[in-house]
Amino acid sequence: MSWKPAAWRWAGWWLALWLVLITHPLLDAMTVYGTQLLLPFTDHPFGVGSLFIIDPLYTVPLLLGVVLALSWRKQGLTANVLGLVLSTAYMGWSVVAQHQVQQIAKATVQAQGIKAERVLVTPSAFNTVLWRVVVMDDQAYHEGFYSFFDADRNIQFRRVDRGAALEPGLAHVDGVQRIRAFSKGFYALR
Repeated sequence: MSWKPAAWRWAGWWLALWLVLITHPLLDAMTVYGTQLLLPFTDHPFGVGSLFIIDPLYTVPLLLGVVLALSWRKQGLTANVLGLVLSTAYMGWSVVAQHQVQQIAKATVQAQGIKAERVLVTPSAFNTVLWRVVVMDDQAYHEGFYSFFDADRNIQFRRVDRGAALEPGLAHVDGVQRIRAFSKGFYALR
């Protein structure tokens, strides 16, 4: 009968290890940089872009849960689960918030007559309240910010020349090809 608890402990450790190996790449896929989930079949970085690469509102509940789990033996598991639930709910909120800002950006771009080839909506540093919106057209990119605290649902864009005239002469340069791939086309040449 003593083999069951040891077997369950062993299975628990394998489950924990598997969860770490699976959830970390999925968390990386929530950032704008993404991660190469389908290597070796493709090196394309899959990324949602709804979380900043470092976001304390995601990380702190997880850390507190782990610290409390290690220090309180009886109630630690509850604290750890609560931290996981809070951080997962925050991640869910980030996807909903990004979608909302995408809709606002789409309406603003249409109202301002910008011919968008691509639109990037990503949170600013350390939060999901202030969002950066980049709209690419054939000659320029337009950058604006939107906050959920803004009274106006219009995004004020700043137009910046992309340097499209330089593209034909620099297209063969390895650094240009690499930045084009890394940025998924959201870059400018000077």
